[in-house]
Amino acid sequence: MKKTAFFAVFMGLVVSAPMVASGGQGTLEDYWPVYSAPRTWTLINSSDKDSSAPQVRLSVANQKVGENQFEMWFSNKPGQAAGASDVELYEYCSNAGGTPWLFLESYINAVNGKLERFHPVQSTRILFTPSNKPTIDLVADGTYARCGNKGQPYLLWTQDLDSYRIQVWGSLSENPKWKWYWDATVAKPAAITNDCLKPAATVRAIKVQEAWWNNFKALEGNWNLGAGDMGADGLPTGAHVSYGRTVWHAQGQIPYFMIGRPDGRTVGQCMKQMAPVTDSGH
Repeated sequence: MKKTAFFAVFMGLVVSAPMVASGGQGTLEDYWPVYSAPRTWTLINSSDKDSSAPQVRLSVANQKVGENQFEMWFSNKPGQAAGASDVELYEYCSNAGGTPWLFLESYINAVNGKLERFHPVQSTRILFTPSNKPTIDLVADGTYARCGNKGQPYLLWTQDLDSYRIQVWGSLSENPKWKWYWDATVAKPAAITNDCLKPAATVRAIKVQEAWWNNFKALEGNWNLGAGDMGADGLPTGAHVSYGRTVWHAQGQIPYFMIGRPDGRTVGQCMKQMAPVTDSGH
């Protein structure tokens, strides 16, 4: 696709993104492809933005699979086997009587476009802290039960909070010995410029700074992103957490629009190209 044609398609997606009134910021539907047609996009190192043939550092694709469910496919990551994809299954939860959430339901291993091994997740403790407000236990307040007692809350559906922190402890449903901890601070949509695109494009994006610990490969566990205090039980306490990266999810239903350093001040990878998925392959 020619650069000018690609940019026109990209800007068309941003302009046509549905805007639902909610504190002037819309909802997560404006930033994540919950109900979008399948598309694929690639990220490159920002240092390669002027290269005529930049190396792809990450390929992302979305696929709707149910009324309120969709998959995100991640491939071409450094060290990833040829033909392999890491897939994540997400689901919208209306949380009747409470605040809607986007839930992460399962990790999935895929090879050559075929889903092979499913790893549903289960949350055991969930703390939600809106900016300048008390922490809310989303298990104790019934949110987790109303969302099916499965998966983990990932992002708040409405975008009218200045920021919030979400901390989740859990395990893989297949075996509770496989544990994980996710910690993120999410900031409401703000303008950000992607100068990997030619011409550069400025869009609104949700900023997510995150840390991630698990013991999937070693029972003693390790921090894949960031770091934090560990308890006597060998699990993260949630205290003194430092984040490992920042991700921007952009208007136009483009999650992983850019990825950067933990402080969010420097962009390391940025979206370079996007295209519709024209068949069932990824």
